[in-house]
Amino acid sequence: MTQVEESTVVNRTPEEVFALVGDPTSDGQWSSAVREARKTSPGPLEVGTTVEQAIRLLGRRIELGIEVTEYEPSRKMAIRLISGPVKGTGRRIVEPINGGTRLTFAAEGRSGLFFNLAEPLVAWAIRRELRAALANVKKMLEADD
Repeated sequence: MTQVEESTVVNRTPEEVFALVGDPTSDGQWSSAVREARKTSPGPLEVGTTVEQAIRLLGRRIELGIEVTEYEPSRKMAIRLISGPVKGTGRRIVEPINGGTRLTFAAEGRSGLFFNLAEPLVAWAIRRELRAALANVKKMLEADD
């Protein structure tokens, strides 16, 4: 089982940070790994919402089905992978801190297909992507400072 967690501090309010990272259909705005994302369930974003994403990881296109398992606006969003070769969960936590917001991305899971043989490489690639995504979020939100 692979577990990764990365955090950064963004000089914005929790509401501003969550507005950018709280919807998995918008992940392509700040994550270079996400190629496509679309909501597949009706209604507003809430617990039970489903999304399909196409990502690029280690040079391969991977199709994933996602279900939102926790949703607290301006605070937390968690997902579970429900289809695709990767099984796992993810969390985005937004916490107010002195002078800004701590944003944490965490993921836990087990990969399938050829990835089973390269779990340490997969963990490295996911950690690298999380760091890059956090840097992109920070850059986007702090651009007008």
